[in-house]
Amino acid sequence: MAKDIDDYLEEFAKIADSWFETNQFVKNHSEWISDFFKKENLEKVEWPDIQELGNHIHAFGSNALARANAFGKPNYPIKTYRKSFDYLANGTGSITSRMRDFYYNNEKYSSKYLGEGALSEIIGNLFPEKFIFMNTRDKDAAEFLGIKPDYKRGDDFVTRFEKFNLALLPLVEKYKKIVGSKLNLPIGLQVDQFLFWLSEEYVYAPDKTNLDIDDIAQEDYRIWKISHGKSNDMSDTDHQLLLDHDLVAIGYSDPKEDKKKQGEKFKSEIKNGDYFYLVRQAHIVLWGKFDGEEINDVPENFTHQDWMARKIVKLKVSNFPSKELSKEFQAKSGWQPSYTSTIFEVPAKDYDKFEQGILSPVFNLTLPTSNEKEVGKEIGIADEKEYYQANNNIPLNQILYGPPGTGKTYNTVKESLKILENTLKPDGDYKDQKLRFDDFKSKGFVEFVTFHQSFSYEDFIEGIRADTDNKNINYRVEPGVLKKLVIKAEKDPENPYVLIIDEINRGNTSKIFGELITLIEESKRAGADELIEVMLPYSSHLFSIPKNLYIIGTMNTADRSLALMDTALRRRFDFIEMMPDPTEIKDENKQTLIVDTINIPKMLEVMNHRIEALYDREHTIGHAFFLELNSKSTVINLERIFKNKILPLLEEYFFEDWGKISKVLGKSGIYEEKQFEDLGFEYTAKNYVRVAEKLKDPNTYIAIYANNKETSEIG
Repeated sequence: MAKDIDDYLEEFAKIADSWFETNQFVKNHSEWISDFFKKENLEKVEWPDIQELGNHIHAFGSNALARANAFGKPNYPIKTYRKSFDYLANGTGSITSRMRDFYYNNEKYSSKYLGEGALSEIIGNLFPEKFIFMNTRDKDAAEFLGIKPDYKRGDDFVTRFEKFNLALLPLVEKYKKIVGSKLNLPIGLQVDQFLFWLSEEYVYAPDKTNLDIDDIAQEDYRIWKISHGKSNDMSDTDHQLLLDHDLVAIGYSDPKEDKKKQGEKFKSEIKNGDYFYLVRQAHIVLWGKFDGEEINDVPENFTHQDWMARKIVKLKVSNFPSKELSKEFQAKSGWQPSYTSTIFEVPAKDYDKFEQGILSPVFNLTLPTSNEKEVGKEIGIADEKEYYQANNNIPLNQILYGPPGTGKTYNTVKESLKILENTLKPDGDYKDQKLRFDDFKSKGFVEFVTFHQSFSYEDFIEGIRADTDNKNINYRVEPGVLKKLVIKAEKDPENPYVLIIDEINRGNTSKIFGELITLIEESKRAGADELIEVMLPYSSHLFSIPKNLYIIGTMNTADRSLALMDTALRRRFDFIEMMPDPTEIKDENKQTLIVDTINIPKMLEVMNHRIEALYDREHTIGHAFFLELNSKSTVINLERIFKNKILPLLEEYFFEDWGKISKVLGKSGIYEEKQFEDLGFEYTAKNYVRVAEKLKDPNTYIAIYANNKETSEIG
């Protein structure tokens, strides 16, 4: 007969006294952390004290890199640490609201590099009568007992932490009755130790689990092969989209189609911190680590929305053809790149072979020695600049395209900083990034221009300008925006330069670019094998585009469909879609934005779903229209946004087709039919007017998405 929770508690009760006597460090750690976080002590804490905190957090014991990132060197001024820790431990508001502020507001609070497990330990030690740690060990033990928190898709860490502890309450009550109090320890710490014992004795025990735990015990890490297949399995765009979001994904969501149980391995067997190498189209492209154990959604624009994804940390990149490996490592063994498998674990007995055949020749890495493993040495932590230079995944020519209000111009700042600062993830919030962007612009590294119907070749490349001198007219050749930046880039080949073209589709691109449309291709630029130079018509100078000049365009698809773009332009640019993302509409605590009971993201999602059905996806409404509500979340501001932005846009989209506008707005009643009387003639046409008072009522906006399967005519 299978054991239940009571059986395990009774077994633990028999050895609990000796267990807690042996593990006195639990009480010592708790007392040290409680003392550290006292208000009077935090006021005088110094950096060595903060470093010592790392010694009392178990989560860092198995992750030396995380500890080095968090406490190896100061990431903030010491005053910020004091203020942040004091707020977390002693501030006003609920504990979970302070956790959320502390964890998600890295600009204000000193939580950078403190992971979920580490923060849950700090909270569990500070408030042990209310909370239990939520680290991997505790989660696995709870799952083993059949305890299932009510997690929902989209829950953030703090919400999951609350739900995890809520799900443990019945266990806590049973623990009190069966085991009782030990060593005067708070109940949360005692239950954590029970879960630790359970994981040691049952969850991870070699003869009591389906996982290959012998390998884990022997090597302290596991290594997997993951494959993103060929182009017919996953497009290059989808593959790059996953990597841009720090994800890998597989398509075995249906167990009936997964005869090799690869989906189950991906979902359940891979643990946080496991290593992997990634194969793509017969090339070895990445060495990385799994970051967390949650199954993630694939990005919104990913083709296969039913696939499963896992978060990763990229450590080393490559583009190594597997056929160039020695023949010994092209054999049909499941973990080797030539074998047809989506996911396969490298057996511990083959680690030496894996190191010699793949890890060393492809990534120039070695497995840690025994001594290195003891201090938690990581396998192949890449320098970010090295990753950027090796991956080189930022196109020379790109266009950010999408409906109005999706942050295209906004994102040109971030995309520019990726290039100018040689980084994949620019530091700081948008305000900080904009300041650095403006500094680059003031120094001449960035030029910004907006195309329009009057913009010409002469404005962009070069043209003739007339000067008057003593009533004499002189003509000179004046370089345009592009040519000026090209001259700067040619003189300074070691640094990148960026040209931003806003609203690129509003100009006549064929006339503006002229013969230079060919020159912007990567293969036709200066220094390339297929270099092309042209003779400029006004100056008669030979002209080419240097390889350190990047072009970023933006395109509003509501003005012009991508299908109508000039074919020559489309072929020479990477097009990066930017669609409305309601999940970006959050309050100051990074939660779903609710304005006076109105669920703003839900309202936008429903409206866009209807617009896509009635018109097309290129005319949906961007989330940026509503972002100002993040800090000004009132119905008055929402009324202004609808009155001045959303309703005029809908009227323009549908050419005053009131039937379709009414369907988009559901049962809101924002428009009503206007009656004409005493005209002296018969008038049967319908005219509609906005009902101003409706826009002041929260129920109007709720009616847009409530019962969203139904819509009604106006009035």
